[in-house]
Amino acid sequence: MAAGDLSKEMLARVRMRLGDRAGKIWTSDATIYAFISEGFNVMAHDVVDAALYELMKVQSAVLVGAQDEYDLPSDYLRPRIVKYKGLVAVMWPVDELRGLELTLYTPAETSPFFYIWDDDLVFEVGTVTQAAAETYELWYVKTPTAVTTTVDPELGEAFFQPVEDFAVSRCMESQQEYGMAAVLMGHFIETCGIINRRYAGAPAFDGIPNDPRLEVLQQ
Repeated sequence: MAAGDLSKEMLARVRMRLGDRAGKIWTSDATIYAFISEGFNVMAHDVVDAALYELMKVQSAVLVGAQDEYDLPSDYLRPRIVKYKGLVAVMWPVDELRGLELTLYTPAETSPFFYIWDDDLVFEVGTVTQAAAETYELWYVKTPTAVTTTVDPELGEAFFQPVEDFAVSRCMESQQEYGMAAVLMGHFIETCGIINRRYAGAPAFDGIPNDPRLEVLQQ
């Protein structure tokens, strides 16, 4: 199967459900692809990490002495695990930074904390030192790549139907067919809830290899 074939199949199903196979109403494929991509993005925001293993990535980089801020990846969506010199760092809410100064735990290289601020990963470890090309690792959920005629969805086929519901809803909304648009968006939201319940409390990714959570859970 060539790259983009799955995206084209999704486009065709959305057009079929809209009764617009020939593209006389929605003349632009790009508009529908944008709605499909939006649906995958909403899924990535609303569905629990355990169901999104296709979107898991790891960025590893060498630490710089006395530098505590590092750029986030361009496709970063949210963090899962951060390691500082091999130690799992504790995430601190950015809106409670004052509390970090008052905590009983003292940030140090042997007790690392981090927070996300202004597209940066920021470490609270006292002073960052560098002795022998030591690194940090950011395990994160990435933003889904937009689908096009040459780019297939990164999430699996289990996500296709709800995302198609989302895209059809957005198309109908643009034509002021608000009733059916609301019904389909309700189906999309309900499916997100079902996926979340399915994975809530389950073993990390049901034991799928290379799950970033497994290493932490086994420590």
